[in-house]
Amino acid sequence: MNPNRAEFSTRDLIRLFGEDALITVDDTWSSRGISTDTRSIEPGNLFVALCGETTNGHHYLATVLERGAAGA
Repeated sequence: MNPNRAEFSTRDLIRLFGEDALITVDDTWSSRGISTDTRSIEPGNLFVALCGETTNGHHYLATVLERGAAGA
């Protein structure tokens, strides 16, 4: 059983991140699971880019979308 399969809708993301954090998302959009690690991204996941002392997740947006992420 994969624990990273919770479904998230546009409304869920607005509640979590605020409306200003979303770009070109409509009410029909959804994702299954969330990941902050490009190595574990699965088709349908939402990728949340984190910035740290040694890396910036925003540098990997194209990679996660190529791997089937529902959004980033």
